[in-house]
Amino acid sequence: MRSGINDMELTRVHIHHEVNTSIRKLGLKHINLYQIHGLDLLTTIDEIL
Repeated sequence: MRSGINDMELTRVHIHHEVNTSIRKLGLKHINLYQIHGLDLLTTIDEIL
């Protein structure tokens, strides 16, 4: 998931993958907030939110 041109895009697929990876690593069942620290001009705000 972390290779190629899509590394910087904040698409639903990438966000979902990263959230699931973090949850699994931390041994959690859910998270309350996922905060994005970056600007992605290629993905619409509707897709990010």
